[in-house]
Amino acid sequence: MKSSGWIIVLAVATTCVCGAGWEPPEHPNGQQILDEAREDAQAKRYDTALAKHVWFHEHILEYEPSMYGVRLSYALSDWHRLAEAYPPAMVKLKATRDATAERVRQKADHRAFHDLVSINDTLGEQAKTVELYREILEKDEAAARRLHNLAQRALIRAKDYQLALRYVDPPKAYVSMVRSFQMDREMAKNPRFGQSMLEYAEQAFTHDVSTLVALLVVNDRAEEAEKIAARAKAYWDDADFAAAVDKALKGQVPETWP
Repeated sequence: MKSSGWIIVLAVATTCVCGAGWEPPEHPNGQQILDEAREDAQAKRYDTALAKHVWFHEHILEYEPSMYGVRLSYALSDWHRLAEAYPPAMVKLKATRDATAERVRQKADHRAFHDLVSINDTLGEQAKTVELYREILEKDEAAARRLHNLAQRALIRAKDYQLALRYVDPPKAYVSMVRSFQMDREMAKNPRFGQSMLEYAEQAFTHDVSTLVALLVVNDRAEEAEKIAARAKAYWDDADFAAAVDKALKGQVPETWP
């Protein structure tokens, strides 16, 4: 009986995301659609909420390219939250992930792979990202090199530290981290962002630098690790940061974040 019930759920989720006839407005507003989807979920209008999430994921960038980041973060989190209450939403989310994986197999496109990584992160199935990345590596190393930065977090989580460092230029990576840190700290001066932005900037810089240092150490490149660690501690004189870098110099790879 349970098996036949699941088949019914699967059929509904994969063949019809009708949302009780919901259609997007002529001039869609992405934030408004997300807000409405949350309200629909709270009111248990689950099919309508799902229809809005699917439409947002598949079409919002045609209207609002600036929604790129929201689409792969808050929107997916909301979809996953809906899926915990409404099984067809989980089926559709996984079907979307699987269809995206097939597109990546046909063409190792950056945006499609980013979609895949984000959905797998949301589902807690980063191992599937690693699996597909290794497929790409076997078929097309140039593509694997292009997509490496997107796959790196999943590779670290899988403790494949050698592959996680393979296409990294450590000095360039460190300079990029410093540049991002500077930009984030400058943004934190804006009252709109303030202390929360500063805390994020410091946590991100600490995590990124200590991860790079630790990866070098565990790949038997201790001399390079020590040089970057010294540069970083000279650049930012902070006790907590120095302690994190010192742990990295002992080969302790930080947990993936965020």
